[in-house]
Amino acid sequence: MRIIAGYLLILLLIPAFIAVVILTYTEAGNAVSFSDTLDEKIDLSETKLSQTSLILANNGEVITEIYRPMNRSYAAGHEIPDFIKDVFIVSEDRNFEKHPGFDLPAIGRALAINIHSDDIEQGASTITQQLARNQYLNHHKSYNRKLSEVLYAYQLEKSFSKAEILEQYLNAIYFHNNAYGIKTAADLYFRKTPAKLTEAEQAFLAAIPNNPSYYDPINHFERTKKRQEQLIDRMAQHGKIKPEAAEKFKKEPITLKVDSRKNSYPDYSSFALHELRELISEQESFDSIDDLTARIEELLRSGVTIHTNLDIGMQKRAVQAVTDHLPDAKVQGAATVINHETGQIVAISGGKGYKTGDFNRATRLFASRDRQSSHCLFMPHTLKGLMQTGILELTQVPFASEDIVRKTTEVPIMAWLHWKGRSLTPTTHLP
Repeated sequence: MRIIAGYLLILLLIPAFIAVVILTYTEAGNAVSFSDTLDEKIDLSETKLSQTSLILANNGEVITEIYRPMNRSYAAGHEIPDFIKDVFIVSEDRNFEKHPGFDLPAIGRALAINIHSDDIEQGASTITQQLARNQYLNHHKSYNRKLSEVLYAYQLEKSFSKAEILEQYLNAIYFHNNAYGIKTAADLYFRKTPAKLTEAEQAFLAAIPNNPSYYDPINHFERTKKRQEQLIDRMAQHGKIKPEAAEKFKKEPITLKVDSRKNSYPDYSSFALHELRELISEQESFDSIDDLTARIEELLRSGVTIHTNLDIGMQKRAVQAVTDHLPDAKVQGAATVINHETGQIVAISGGKGYKTGDFNRATRLFASRDRQSSHCLFMPHTLKGLMQTGILELTQVPFASEDIVRKTTEVPIMAWLHWKGRSLTPTTHLP
């Protein structure tokens, strides 16, 4: 009887076993690996860092820097010296070349310290984790953010080489005073490119990101210098440099040459940005002004370079001439200087004491459709006065002879901005 019951039980279990096998096979087919899940949930396609846009004069000189909102110029890997790469690896992440984006032993040590302190005192973030935090996450201290940081770091390691990660990291980190990335920091504090920095200067800059406000080189130079020497000592301890070289680098004087944000000729720059907006509006269709503004902001964050026909010498003379010939504080004026041979606008004075954001009298007054308005009668007399005093030559303004100068109010002159080789629709009207 027991044998029969056993066989019956086996017969009953066989279908159940088959069902389990089928269900297991089906679920296995539907299962998604951990790696594939991360690929789906974490999008690293948007890896571009915001960069500073530039406006150039006709000689290639930078006249305006525009950052939205960060001041950053991107440096390719080959533009960054190996020495500063080693300094950051030694000081921030000695296992950088070995770990998969996170360092488990370091995380364990930090966790033990944090448990005893009942707070998050140590983070044990690798260079890859710091890049993830700067580029995709935030700086809020929490275990949830820390877990996200690890997952993003893992994805970064899957998607990029170690060299690419280090390059992105050195362009992402903050060097205080609104300087992001090694290239911007080198320019801001030393007026050099990264490749031109000495080893001592490189170590000095590497001292800042650990605590940018505390190691602000402008307000806390001695703190920064002390940390620089500590970093140089670490380089010697880990065999990256010889002890004699370390002593030499530490003794080298550090002289800051802080370069302020460039905004030399706002009268002209504001006009160039207005023309950029007009160009984009013409070339691309937008449903609203907000969409156009968003597109302009996107372009400016991408690090565009705007070439203009600004003649710096003429710009200075035009701005000074308006001030000199209109000494009365209650009287305002403006001037636009055009090369009559090419039709290029080479100088603009938007008004006495013009600053960024002010009403630009040289361009906005003439945007009126009423070209016979009283506003249009002032410009010729201003230019005529400049010419009569010898400040502007006849060949430097769009008038062919003294006879035409005497009749400027009767002769309409159209001006074009020549931007990147293209003549645009008339934007300024000089009667």
